[in-house]
Amino acid sequence: MATEVFIAGSTDRAKKRNPWGVLGLGLITIGIFWIFWWYFINREMRDLGRARGVSGLGDNPGLSTVAYALGGFALYIPHVWTVVTTIKRVQRAQTVASVPDPLNGWIAALVWIFTLGLGGPSSCNTI
Repeated sequence: MATEVFIAGSTDRAKKRNPWGVLGLGLITIGIFWIFWWYFINREMRDLGRARGVSGLGDNPGLSTVAYALGGFALYIPHVWTVVTTIKRVQRAQTVASVPDPLNGWIAALVWIFTLGLGGPSSCNTI
């Protein structure tokens, strides 16, 4: 389901995850997997930023995870905030990693809206 890779220039690791696996595990665990997945992708982007000496890839994956998991208790404002900022970090990480076809923020937003968030994790899984 996931291939582990080393981040060039550091001893940190990241995973290339199958978007269908992320979606399936999230559905099977009633969303619990997505909370862990949210932390790991944000941590991996932070590690990439530190390894490459690039800012804008996040500093606190725990804060993003809390906003993602508990955002529904605050009118979804923290949830929407962390989704938007994580999509921006994914785009920045793809630029740093020289991905030829980076994530389009508008398409990611439409996927999040029209799938009621279910397709969102798959759209962010493209680093």
